[in-house]
Amino acid sequence: MTEERPRRRFGGFSTWGLKVVAGCLLLAGTLSTAMVLPSLGPSLESAPVGGLTLALALEALSWCAVPIYAWLAWTGMRKTTGFPAYVGRVALLALVSEVPYDLATSGRPWDMGSQNPVIGVLCALVVLRMLDYLQDTMGGWKGAAAQVAVIAAGLAWMWLLKVGVRLGLVQEGVLLLLYCLAFRYLDRNENTMMLAATLVGLAGLMIPSMGLLAVHYRNDKLGSWPSWAKWVFYLLYPMHLLVFALI
Repeated sequence: MTEERPRRRFGGFSTWGLKVVAGCLLLAGTLSTAMVLPSLGPSLESAPVGGLTLALALEALSWCAVPIYAWLAWTGMRKTTGFPAYVGRVALLALVSEVPYDLATSGRPWDMGSQNPVIGVLCALVVLRMLDYLQDTMGGWKGAAAQVAVIAAGLAWMWLLKVGVRLGLVQEGVLLLLYCLAFRYLDRNENTMMLAATLVGLAGLMIPSMGLLAVHYRNDKLGSWPSWAKWVFYLLYPMHLLVFALI
């Protein structure tokens, strides 16, 4: 795992600030899926152009949260002193969020057409941890081959499970893992990392890479929020999905 390099940044987004920005972007996507699209009627072919444009614009905003959550996942794993507890919290959140996510996106309590994006974060954390282990224990071409196999398996699981599939256009789970890999392998060179991450956005019509602006203009500080606020962020995701599903 690469060592954290010193930074001298002033202003910009703290970790808490990035979480707030990502949460607002995510809210726009839920608003589109749970409120705007259903209001357009059973057939989108006869829906008004204005309504469709609004729905797509809100949905596109939510895609911009993907690189921000990828950065938060990568830095969270790098800085945590208790990875099992960290990944356990993410796994619990993924489990709790699945039914509200299906209700909000499809109106059904169980839908295999798309899995909630937290599952993508969980999968990305497991892949990153395995890459660190292989880097520490295996060298040479065998180590490199093993890392490639782990990455391929992670991408395959994201694709097969349809993690965060949005409108059949964007595979948020696949994008999230690709962003995490760009951050992991290129973290020591900011410009190269941002260029590689921007190219990842090609798989999502370039729209998700807009969120990289918030990541680039970060200050690498936690922020002044109280420690208990992290639990609020954990609860907000399934709660806001459930509220929109009930509405």
